[in-house]
Amino acid sequence: MNSNPILYSTTDYSIFSHILGQRSVNKNHVGKLIDSIKRDDRLKYKPIEVKELYIENKKSLAIIDGQHRLEAAKKLNKEIYYFINENPYEMAIADNQIQKKWGLEDYLNYYCEKKFTEYLKFKNLMEKYDCSLQFIFVLISGRKFDLSDKFKRGNIKIPTSVIEFLEIVTPHFKELKKSFNSEKCKTLFRRDFLQALFSVFVNDRKKCISFLTKLNYKFGRLSDKADKKTYLEQIDKLAWR
Repeated sequence: MNSNPILYSTTDYSIFSHILGQRSVNKNHVGKLIDSIKRDDRLKYKPIEVKELYIENKKSLAIIDGQHRLEAAKKLNKEIYYFINENPYEMAIADNQIQKKWGLEDYLNYYCEKKFTEYLKFKNLMEKYDCSLQFIFVLISGRKFDLSDKFKRGNIKIPTSVIEFLEIVTPHFKELKKSFNSEKCKTLFRRDFLQALFSVFVNDRKKCISFLTKLNYKFGRLSDKADKKTYLEQIDKLAWR
């Protein structure tokens, strides 16, 4: 951090965002700060510390230290003072610490709170079709972590084909789960199988529907395979027999 950072002030609180992994705001602490500021406003002498972030190509000031002071200032409609920490080494450490604490669902909840459209859509799909975040990730990327960095930065997009797949395929999965034991149904959620089925869905929807329909009475013939290629061969055989 610079020894003499530039001090800024504003009453536009919308330019600030809470940093990922930060503790929740303590309302009691905010209340005490409000009482203290009313008696002696020293906000100028205790500026909050922020860092610049870009989310969906929009600049935001993420709060490193001082979120309670910001909340108190907002309640009192007071000017808040802040400085920008531009030390890349300190920022890298902060980012690493945060990423160790947060999982993908934490990021999902964070961006949903910020009303990011794609993340709200993501959560709605999970609830509507009773599927996990990892399930959708497999459909989008083929591997759970392929898009994790993009997801954490708030830049994920859900292809229309994935939404259509969930709408058509998950009801079939749900019925199969009712009829067969959970051990047998694990095949349905294996990465290579899902990727194979999604590929068929995108390229030959008629074949995919035929396969799903026949699974109701041929599910016993579906077996675990070593990779996506052999699952594709199995889907092809079951679909047209």
